[in-house]
Amino acid sequence: MKALCLILALLLSGCSAGFTLSVAGAADVATTHYALGQGFHEANPIFDGASVQTMIIAKMAVTGLLIWICHWLDGNGHHGLSNVLQWGGTAAWGGAALWNIHKVRQ
Repeated sequence: MKALCLILALLLSGCSAGFTLSVAGAADVATTHYALGQGFHEANPIFDGASVQTMIIAKMAVTGLLIWICHWLDGNGHHGLSNVLQWGGTAAWGGAALWNIHKVRQ
C-alpha cells in the first residue's frame, strides 16, 4: 500500500492539470469497478446503483469541466485558485482511489 501511494504521488507530481486530474479520476473509477466486483457497494449516493459506463462518462465530463476552469483561471491571472482547484480535484479522486484499495485489502 505504501509503495502504491509513493508511485501515485511520483506520477502526479509536477504534471499538468489535465494529466493529474485524468489519472486520479481513472484510478478512482478503476478501483471502484474492482471493489464493486468484490461485493462492495458504491458509497457515493450520486452513483449508487450506476453502471461503470455512467461513472466513466460522469468522471470524464467533470474532469473536462475542471480542466477548462483551470485553464480559464490561469488565463485570467488566477494562478493560485487554478492550482487549488486542480490539486483539490486530484486529491479528492486520488484519495477515493486509495480509500477503495484500503477497503478491498482489509
